[in-house]
Amino acid sequence: MKLVVLLTSLIIGLNLFASTSLNFISAHFLKSDLEVSGLTYHQEKLYLVADDKKDHFVFQGKLEAGKLIYFPTIDLMKIPGFKYYFYISYLKQSAGGHFFKSPLDLEGVFSCQDKIFLANEQMRHVFKIEKETFHLVKLPSLFKKNSVNAGIEGLAVDCKRNILFVSQERDPRKLWSISLSNHSFEEIPLPAGHNNDIADLYYESDHLYILERNHYKILKYSIEKKKIVDSASFASLGTLLLKDLYDSDPRYGQAEGLTMNREVILIGVDNNGDKVSAAGKKIFGSHENHSVILKFKRPQNW
Repeated sequence: MKLVVLLTSLIIGLNLFASTSLNFISAHFLKSDLEVSGLTYHQEKLYLVADDKKDHFVFQGKLEAGKLIYFPTIDLMKIPGFKYYFYISYLKQSAGGHFFKSPLDLEGVFSCQDKIFLANEQMRHVFKIEKETFHLVKLPSLFKKNSVNAGIEGLAVDCKRNILFVSQERDPRKLWSISLSNHSFEEIPLPAGHNNDIADLYYESDHLYILERNHYKILKYSIEKKKIVDSASFASLGTLLLKDLYDSDPRYGQAEGLTMNREVILIGVDNNGDKVSAAGKKIFGSHENHSVILKFKRPQNW
């Protein structure tokens, strides 16, 4: 009987991890040490954020052959209300003994028509920029008892139903849906083995797409059915595995940003200062320690 249970569990585990392999199209490296942490399409243009303490910008980007051209388009410090938020957050952080750490750590971005939502992992906050004004989003007390670098890692929004989805990286790894209308919330349960490290989220047409960087997968979660209905692997970059692109610990993925349009899936990789490996340079050229945005073909019915 125990053997039957064990075999059944193994089969279920194998089925959970069976994934379509995404077709890799191209890699687009940044030309600086900016570390990509979030991506979104806003009014049909690509925008990104970075998680360096100095990066209080939302950047607009354009994918060109082998590179990403980008420039700051929104300076948060110039948005009415943001400076006050920044300095109050710094005072709260300093009261906890973190005098030299910036209270800003942008890890996620998502667009709803004329609104841009941003996740600040350091303070466990979500805020939105709307009509050139700053609004702090009211969240339940979900992130209080966590380590310093284990807060909100990804977010997405169901713009029609006004529902925010947020993921916590670890300690513990969690995924929630939160009503922006009445602030009610519920945890979205994931099967064992599918909550290894949630790095970003994307929402479209009643489906939540979950970026699992350590498994090099995107999970497609049906909101209606309340279960994972598909998954896709972004582990392969043609003749090179993503885990071998940088001289880094292969046990841990570095993918941090996820967005899509009708044709492609984009994944932003934060290399954490690691250099492109010898194998990576051979295929993509020398890009020092620069982050990259990877382009994949979006599968049909995805």
